[in-house]
Amino acid sequence: MYTTNNIIFFSGPHGVGKSTTISEFIKSMDCKAILFEEHTGNGDHGNPYRDKTYHRQTWRLTKYYLDMLDLIDKAIEIFPRILLVDRCYLDLISYTKAFTRLNWITDEQDRKIRAHCGLYFHNLKYQVQNVVYLNPPYKWNVDRIKHRWNEEKVKWNEGDFAYLEILRNEYNCTMDNRGVLEIHETDLEKRISMLIEYYNSFEENLIRPNLAI
Repeated sequence: MYTTNNIIFFSGPHGVGKSTTISEFIKSMDCKAILFEEHTGNGDHGNPYRDKTYHRQTWRLTKYYLDMLDLIDKAIEIFPRILLVDRCYLDLISYTKAFTRLNWITDEQDRKIRAHCGLYFHNLKYQVQNVVYLNPPYKWNVDRIKHRWNEEKVKWNEGDFAYLEILRNEYNCTMDNRGVLEIHETDLEKRISMLIEYYNSFEENLIRPNLAI
């Protein structure tokens, strides 16, 4: 079967420093890890449904699935190096659950999205095995979002901090008992040290991909 055991997915709400952490981790790994840049984690690039929440989520769901196909091929190609990915379908589930609580999508729409997540991802070919969940304190998260507004435009609904608080709660429910590496640390150097230790813990146990379907 295919394997994703040499892929590390970085998850967490907007503004927790996923992209910055990934970039610094790559620098520290001396070519042992690379970033999958085509992944939908790079915001809503190309999404035509920015003002239609349900359609926005279904578009992203399709993109996550198509990216996963590319991810597996890339992971096999670069083995035994590590492939780093900004977000996975667990992020989509967390955001969808938050949108439902906020009444931005209906319960039926939430059910449809999660049903398709199960159809696409809950099988041996496309399992997400290694997840780093960045979960810094809420106040730090808010302050960082406000700080980056000096350099970037406000992203989709990013100024709604009630939405952010609900989203963070949904992330905690989604990630609970999944065996993820949860990082509360805000200091970048300490984050990288934790990630290096995490990487070293499974590097020797990497299983060479079996190309048989």
